Amino acid sequence: MADLPVHQKARHVNREELYTLVWQKPMSRLAEEFGIGGNGLAKICDRMDVPYPLRGYWAKKEAGKPVVVFKLLPRKDGIPQVTDIHPTPPKPAPLPEAERSATVAAAKVEAIARFLRASRMRAARRVKEIDDKRWNKLCEFAANWEQRDRLLVLLVEVEKRVFDEDDIIVGDSALSDWIAWAKERVEALDPLRRGAAGMFDTISKVSQWS
Repeated sequence: MADLPVHQKARHVNREELYTLVWQKPMSRLAEEFGIGGNGLAKICDRMDVPYPLRGYWAKKEAGKPVVVFKLLPRKDGIPQVTDIHPTPPKPAPLPEAERSATVAAAKVEAIARFLRASRMRAARRVKEIDDKRWNKLCEFAANWEQRDRLLVLLVEVEKRVFDEDDIIVGDSALSDWIAWAKERVEALDPLRRGAAGMFDTISKVSQWS
């Protein structure tokens, strides 16, 4: 049987050996040689009460700046003298079927995400369309209001002239009937004939398909 690489074998180390190693090279590099992560190596050092360099130690040392080296204190009761460092087993390669299932699942998730994004966009467009149509309805009411005011002024002048001209027949109706017809049509232009609530009730009923 071929020998396993160093980082795939369990390492039997004592406190003194571990202390020497952690002060010889960065924890990340040493942990890689053990086949474990840096956090895992730090936990082992803590469990064995082995001090290790603080963050920034190696950068300061390479720059020639003074650094602090902690001494290895005598072992206290309950602190292990030796330990076995077992490398983290590699993740098993995914089975082809599992890969296919994962790919299909990812595709479904992406399809759902696209559908939801499209739905939100459509809903936002509908809201804007309705809002624009309601605004247009309010502008239409404003135009009707202005037209009504102009027509009322005209009808006042017409009534003055009827007083001078008598109620003669024009076409198939009396002049007074024409004026009554005009007043009725003019009042229909009043957006507030049912009050402010009535006007906005009409606006609120404007929909996308109105």
